[in-house]
Amino acid sequence: MVLNLYLSSILDLIFPPRCQICREPGPENICKNCITKIKTIDQKNVCVYCGEPQNDQPFKNAVLCSRCVIEKPHYTIARSIAIYEGTLKKAIHAFKFKGKKNLAQHLGKFMALSIEENLPEIRYCHADAVVTVPLSQNRLKSRGFNQIDCLAEVFSAYANIPHEKDILARVRDTKPQFDLPKHKRKENIQGAFVIKRPNDIYGRRLLLLDDIYTTGYTVNECAKVLIKCGAAKVYILTLSRAILA
Repeated sequence: MVLNLYLSSILDLIFPPRCQICREPGPENICKNCITKIKTIDQKNVCVYCGEPQNDQPFKNAVLCSRCVIEKPHYTIARSIAIYEGTLKKAIHAFKFKGKKNLAQHLGKFMALSIEENLPEIRYCHADAVVTVPLSQNRLKSRGFNQIDCLAEVFSAYANIPHEKDILARVRDTKPQFDLPKHKRKENIQGAFVIKRPNDIYGRRLLLLDDIYTTGYTVNECAKVLIKCGAAKVYILTLSRAILA
């Protein structure tokens, strides 16, 4: 034990710990300076259903975005914590594609603290369990892990909501939604998910986690099959939200 601590101290002197984003020396994987640069979403100015930011046209009372007026989502509400840009975009990219799994601890904790401070709709939704959006087998093999499950483990511990693993399964590969034109996104994701253990969700309020809300079609399709298989309500929480042109 003493030898391990000694070796760890020597390694820290030779290779000092650094922030994974700005590379400044420090004990945290994401330094406080980088955390403060994350652009959080003003939750008072979003669509009451999907949580789309409406910064150019402030909402008054309970107003919907144009898409939710046309078609109500299958989930109860969706909320995202911050905009997918800058520091947070770099952190998510390093986490997903550069194998920086240790970032899950900071990002999962950030999600849990954010609902405590800024998201009463999620904090007081009385979710019975956390579930996650599944990866395709090909992406899971290439990445080596499901980043959302890693986030969910940390988030669940801090939020005190049990994480139900492997509830949803992806039964076919889909193209990345971000790369598709708008009229192809809904079609791309339809029929991509099934429920593996319907008895474990029947009559329960579920909080579905994902890292990025891009078009909303993925989480809405997940919510559709969860509700169809007996879930009482589905709430969506994503770490970030991409602002599409």
